[in-house]
Amino acid sequence: MKKALAKTLFTSFALLAIAGNAEETLQDGASNLEENVIVDSRPLPPSKKKQLEQQRKAESEQTDELSSQEELELSVLKIPILPQDYIALASNSSSHTAANVSPSLYHWIDFFPQDNIVKTEDGAEWIFDSSDPSILRTWRSGDTIVIAPKGRWLWGSNYSYVMTNKDLGNSIDVNLFLGPIAFGSYSTWIVGVDQNLGQIYVLNGQGERGVWEISNVDLYLFKEWEINDTLVVGQNDSWLWWFSSFNHIIVNVNMNHNVRARQISSNSNYRSSYAA
Repeated sequence: MKKALAKTLFTSFALLAIAGNAEETLQDGASNLEENVIVDSRPLPPSKKKQLEQQRKAESEQTDELSSQEELELSVLKIPILPQDYIALASNSSSHTAANVSPSLYHWIDFFPQDNIVKTEDGAEWIFDSSDPSILRTWRSGDTIVIAPKGRWLWGSNYSYVMTNKDLGNSIDVNLFLGPIAFGSYSTWIVGVDQNLGQIYVLNGQGERGVWEISNVDLYLFKEWEINDTLVVGQNDSWLWWFSSFNHIIVNVNMNHNVRARQISSNSNYRSSYAA
């Protein structure tokens, strides 16, 4: 009880501190508005990178085993498994729009700088295989997209993420090629880190603030994160995490990896207010 109370109080104080520093942070970042963050500019130490590869490989093997079953039985509850829905949960649901889901989870397409690159609203550029002509024919500027981790990304594919077009319900494999604009209008970055609680305090270019808690299984990665690291929020849609509250991923652009996380405090979603 005491621990929970302390955690709640700390989060409240942290949000107040972020609010007080938001204007200053935005002003400090103004000079960098046209500079994109370099992906993997601060790589993981070799030991942590090896640990990450081993852990994600083991998780992917478990995921493959589950996805090959007709159904997953949990206690007395039977849940149908639909392999075709593996890429993104509810990708065809018209009720899931950028205005009624978690802040920063959904992004949108700015334009296509070239045939194999999608540029999103935060200035990030995602590279994909241009051999799929259907993407170039149907995807448009303004389409809502979400990023999710790709299964078997270490050895079965050259791509680490899946980008799903929520307006059309189809997906492409992508890699982060160029990071968001540093301290940009639609970018998100870290303004506070608490290693003891496993929490980060974030700010975006609209002055909105939030608090995220990192999953225990990824805390070894989180220990390398720093203030001003740039982030991209996505969806954690792996089979193994369906019933977990850590239903998001947070991509650390500077370090080029992601952790599983849950949002424990935020204010309004900027997608519905600022999207064209």
